Amino acid sequence: MRLLLLAIAFLFSGASLRAADPAVWSALVFASNEEKPADAPAELRKFKTQLEKVFGYNQLELVGQHTEKMDEPREHWLVPSKKFCLRVDTKTSAKSSYVLDLELYHEKRKLADFEASLGPESPLFIRGPLCARGQLIIVMMVK
Repeated sequence: MRLLLLAIAFLFSGASLRAADPAVWSALVFASNEEKPADAPAELRKFKTQLEKVFGYNQLELVGQHTEKMDEPREHWLVPSKKFCLRVDTKTSAKSSYVLDLELYHEKRKLADFEASLGPESPLFIRGPLCARGQLIIVMMVK
């Protein structure tokens, strides 16, 4: 009986440790200036004022998003959309801070690749290419 209780306690303690793993939220955002801008999507509302100040656009549309649980030393994920795709690979990680290799694609053509550092409670905004009547912006944040 005691062994069974220890095994159950071990399983629950491991599950709670995994649940505490941080996650990185990534988004592709299309920003534009509109005469009557629509409300920002719920996922972008906390960044709306910062994005408007930094990039100068009054309308934000969420094109694609992904949340990756950071439970392995090296993680790989994609943020897809109809025309654009962001590929992310973690290079190093330490206590919820990450060095990321990012590649941005338009359809199958690579537009840019770069390295970025991402820390807790400090969102990262990356100016992407001009597109149609606005601009693509990459938003990342440790949750």
